[in-house]
Amino acid sequence: MRQYWWATQSDNYSRVGGTLWTNFFNSRGARRSSSAALARTKPGDIVFHCEKRFIRAVSEVVSEPAVVYRPKAYMEKRSGSDNDEGYLVLVDPLKTDLQIDRRTDIPFIESDGSGPLNINRGLKREGFFYPLPESSAGELLRMAGLEISELPKASADEYLEPFSGAGLTETDRIGLAKRRVEQRYLRSALLEDDATQCAMCHRGLPEDLLVAGHIKPRWACTEDERKDFTSAAMLICLIGCDSFYERGMIAVDDAGEVVRTSHSTTSELDSLLDSLTGNKCLRHDSRTAAHFRWHYDNAFME
Repeated sequence: MRQYWWATQSDNYSRVGGTLWTNFFNSRGARRSSSAALARTKPGDIVFHCEKRFIRAVSEVVSEPAVVYRPKAYMEKRSGSDNDEGYLVLVDPLKTDLQIDRRTDIPFIESDGSGPLNINRGLKREGFFYPLPESSAGELLRMAGLEISELPKASADEYLEPFSGAGLTETDRIGLAKRRVEQRYLRSALLEDDATQCAMCHRGLPEDLLVAGHIKPRWACTEDERKDFTSAAMLICLIGCDSFYERGMIAVDDAGEVVRTSHSTTSELDSLLDSLTGNKCLRHDSRTAAHFRWHYDNAFME
């Protein structure tokens, strides 16, 4: 059964588009109620995103909750350790650029109950994620120009299973994530660090010619690596490097330099591979070195 949720995001709304995340515990060590609520989401649920005074967007949940460390976009407001653990959920927008005023436009949402508003119809401060009854959600959808009957229905056929063949653990619950949504999240997170530059060839390229390529398959990652899964990816170009890396024609050695296969190819391909050899990989560091080592040992054609 589809569920409906309210997400109070304040200034987070514009910074973390496409994701919902909260850590398990607050700065006092108490369990966050929003964490328990986020854990109950499932693909196909509908979320209303409130930024301060206005409901700005409606989105569909497109992943199961995954246990990950604090994503980079959420680093500005930190509590706990650098590796805060929490639930991450990916969402896909259905309607954006809304201006539904929570103060005047939504009298049908109760105050001081289990929902997001206090007795003065302000936003509650102790949480950010709340369930909404279907009747209230229906009214909000109508105001947004959407109808429940018109909403897309989540289909297992649209999803991928990135953990097939792996021993399942708590983080495997991200198994139902739309490929395009997860790719968008990973790519945007990497672009914050690397700008529009390929990690292998160093060419500055338009964003649509760069993808978030996995350094090491997620099914092969340890539990801690899955919780920090952006460290298992790099920006890599679609005009050669991604294909070369996927096919094991290039790899990154322990010094962080690009190496090429010794297998003979065409002279044109040899020339391309030679041009990459010796480049310093822009994503090789202490956090990613083990991932590159896995690829070198298991995928590289020496």
